[in-house]
Amino acid sequence: MSDAIRVRYTSEIFARQRRGGASRMFAELLDEFTRRPELGVRPVVGPWLHRNDYLAATGIRGVRHVREGWPGDHPGVLRAANRWLERRGGRDTDLFHPTYYDPRHLRRADRTPMVTTVLDMIPELLPDQVRVDSHEAKLELVAASDLVVCISAAVRTELLQVAGDPGVPVVTCPLGVRPGDEAVPPIEDRPADPPIVLFVGARAGYKRFDVLLAALRLEGVTPVEVVCVGGGPWTDEERAAIDGLPAGVSVRQVESDDRELARWYRRARLLVSCSAGEGFGLPVLEAIAAGCPVVVSDLPVHREVSGGVGRFVPVGDAAALRDALSDLLGDPGLAGSLAVRGREVAATATWARSAELLAEAYHSIR
Repeated sequence: MSDAIRVRYTSEIFARQRRGGASRMFAELLDEFTRRPELGVRPVVGPWLHRNDYLAATGIRGVRHVREGWPGDHPGVLRAANRWLERRGGRDTDLFHPTYYDPRHLRRADRTPMVTTVLDMIPELLPDQVRVDSHEAKLELVAASDLVVCISAAVRTELLQVAGDPGVPVVTCPLGVRPGDEAVPPIEDRPADPPIVLFVGARAGYKRFDVLLAALRLEGVTPVEVVCVGGGPWTDEERAAIDGLPAGVSVRQVESDDRELARWYRRARLLVSCSAGEGFGLPVLEAIAAGCPVVVSDLPVHREVSGGVGRFVPVGDAAALRDALSDLLGDPGLAGSLAVRGREVAATATWARSAELLAEAYHSIR
C-alpha cells in the first residue's frame, strides 16, 4: 500500500441519500478499494456523519451512521456538520474526488488534482422535468477537474455534446451488481395468474410512469399485476388513473429494501422502464442479472446497460409499450430466451470491474 494513490472523498452524496444509485456506487467502490489493496487505491474518508445504508454496510472506518429518526437525520444538518469535520481532517492526499456537485469545491485552497463523476445529463437535456437547481455547479466542476468519470458511455457522449471537450481525460466507469447467492427461477416457474410486472423507483417527471398507466388503459391489454417498488405513495393523479384501469389489471405500490427487491426481480415476468432519460438505469441491470427480462424506452443508455437484450419502445409510446408487454407475457419461450441472454450480459457487469476501471483512471493522471 506504500505506492497506493491516496484519494480523498467527501460526504455530500452520503448525507443526501439514505439509499440511491449514486450513493450505492460510491459505497461499493470504497468497499472494493478497501478490500483489494492490489488495485493501488487507498480511500481517505471522514470524519463524517452520514445517513446512507450502503456505506454503513461496508464497515469502513472514519464514518458514523445516523440512523433513520435519530437526531441529526437531515441532509442539511449533516452537510453543515461534515463541512466543519472535513476542515479538521487531513489533506495529505494525491487526488480529491467529491461525491456530489458542491460549488464550494470550486473555491477550495487545496489544489490537489480533482476528479468529478458525472451521474447524468438530465437537467441539461430535460430541464422542464427536474428541479431548477438540480446538479448545481456540475459543468463548472467538470471544467475545473483533472479527470472526469461518467457512469455510462451514453452520459459521456451527452456531456461532450453539451459541454464540449474539457481538455482532460473523460472516462467511462459503469455501475455494477454483485452476484447473488440464491438460484434464479426460470420464467415459466414464475407467477403467471396474473403475471407480475415491476416498475422500480421514482415515477414522476422524466421517469414517465404515466406512459405505463396509459398503456394499461388501452384496448387489448394483457391481464397483469404491476408492482411499483419504492417511489412513495400514490399521488392523487395516479390514483385517478389507476381507478380507471380495466378489469384484470391491478397496480400496487410497495416499499422494500434491497433484499426484498431482489426477491421481486426473481418473481417478476418483466421489468418496465418508461424513462425519458437516465444516467445508467441500475434497476435494468439488476433485473437482467436476476433473469428478469426488460421492456424499456429506447434510449442509448438502456441498450448499453442491457447489452441490447430486451424490448425497446419509443419514449412516450403507450401503444408500443402495450404491444411489447403482450408479446413477452404471451410468449414464455421468447421471454425465457431474453432472460438467459440477459444474465450472460450481467455476469460481466460487476462492482469489482467498476473499481478496476476507476483505479486505472486514477493511476493514469497521477
